[in-house]
Amino acid sequence: MADEIEIRFSSDPRWLRPIRILLEEFTAKTSLDSTGCHEVMLAVGEALSNVMRHSYSGDCNQRVWLKCKSHDSMLEIEIRDQGEAFRVSADSPPPEELRPGGRGIYLIRTVMDEVEYSREGDQNLLRMRKVCEPRALQDRQTPLQKTVNNEDL
Repeated sequence: MADEIEIRFSSDPRWLRPIRILLEEFTAKTSLDSTGCHEVMLAVGEALSNVMRHSYSGDCNQRVWLKCKSHDSMLEIEIRDQGEAFRVSADSPPPEELRPGGRGIYLIRTVMDEVEYSREGDQNLLRMRKVCEPRALQDRQTPLQKTVNNEDL
């Protein structure tokens, strides 16, 4: 059974906290474990911050669309904006390189299973997917396996 939410909000950073609360509620109803939920929250927060900071250059009066859909073994998230086109580089700075900024895309690609960016007309579209492990499989793991799996991430 699919579950879906879609919201439109202004590009004001004050909306990040309420959106985080909504996303926490949404991901809690999926089969993601706590690590997976945290990774989704991290990726969405980073992506929304990038839209607000870079795509809209800090203009708090623009529109952002967030759509989350959960079905069977997949969580899909779409973020749309009408800001500046984003140039996606295949290369990210190496993690060991110390410098401010430039880690957002690397972080998103690291924690999500699939990440796609496209420009559709006058809109940027970021699609992210996270595979959800069925709860039955999670329940079959021993507490030690769960601990090791969580620590590995």
